[in-house]
This record gives sequence, structure tokens and C-alpha cells, in this order.
Amino acid sequence: MHEVHIVPPPNNLTSPYQVSVKIRNLEGTLGYMFDLPDTNGKGYKLWTPHALTVWEVKRYCHNEPMIPETISVCRYLVLRGCTFRTLRQVENDQARPLKKTPEIFDLGNRPRDYKGDKYDYAGYEKARLEHMSRPWCRAALLKGGILWRLALDSLGEKGINRVMDGPSAGAAIYGTHWHATDAQNRATRELYFDDDIADTDIGIIC
Repeated sequence: MHEVHIVPPPNNLTSPYQVSVKIRNLEGTLGYMFDLPDTNGKGYKLWTPHALTVWEVKRYCHNEPMIPETISVCRYLVLRGCTFRTLRQVENDQARPLKKTPEIFDLGNRPRDYKGDKYDYAGYEKARLEHMSRPWCRAALLKGGILWRLALDSLGEKGINRVMDGPSAGAAIYGTHWHATDAQNRATRELYFDDDIADTDIGIIC
């Protein structure tokens, strides 16, 4: 595991709309959690491991004519292809996730010297779209990079809305759970969960 070094934001990292950012350690990974209005009652918080994303959000909030909320900033981050999470807090700190039974799903096999054609690619796109319809695959849109681009190409506006709605119904049981601690006060310890994707999911999407 590579050690991640993040430069803490200055104490005055606040937009005209009083958007505060707190440093939170997500079980070994330092990052930033945004404290934004949530009048839509989605019940999740945005967290990112990248300091640059903090500055992008700060600039976005500064330029918005309306008071930015969790879902509007979430949409902005998806459209920008940023890496982040939509964390919902677990009320019972003892709760732990169950192990999800992997689904048997692949793209089939071809000989080593096989050369694909447009029909193979069309089949891949169809299989990718079918797989991306699974609730937890919304997490691909939170990853950034080529994974984000392919997921956005498959799901479009529907996928963005799924991200803005927060963790899927099964995420509390089958998703990934993290303990978040305050970087300066380790006594502050909260348990959060979100959807996540496995290597098998990534292999199908990419």
C-alpha cells in the first residue's frame, strides 16, 4: 500500500456560503469530508482523498448563485470525473458488512490470435450496459479515470442521478464499510458505508 500524503487545507477554507471541510482518515487514507446543506434529506456526506478536488469544490461553491447543497456538489464532482465517495453513516457502530456472493458473469473467451470486429465491440457494449445496471455499479462513477468515462458513457444522466441519490439499498449490508477518524482528534470515530465495485466488475467494464 502506498502512503498517501495530503496537505491540510488552510483554516479559512470556507466559501461565502459557509461550506466547511474536515480532514477525515478513512481507515488509513487521509482525505476531506464536506459539510454541506442536505435539504433533500439524502443523508450522505461527500469525501475525497484529493486536495485538488477540495479547491475545485471551493471554486464551484464560490461561483454558484444559489447555496450549494450536497446533491449539487455531488453532480459537479461526477461531471468533472473526480474521485470521491458518498458516505452514509451507520447508526450502530458494531455493524459490519456481509460478504457478497460473486456473480458468474464474463465476456467469453477467444483464441489468442483472434481479431475482434465491430460486432464483438457491440456485444461488449451491451454486456457492459447490462452489468452497469446493477445497483452497486454506481460506484464506478465515483472512481474517476477510464472507469468513470466508460460508466458515464453507459449510464449517462440516469447514472448521475443514481450517484446523487446516495448509496444503494443494499450498500449497508453488502457495500464497503469504513471507520472515519478525525485527523487531529482520534477519539472522534464514526462508521460509514458506500457502494463499491470488485475487480470482477472492473474487468467487465474495462
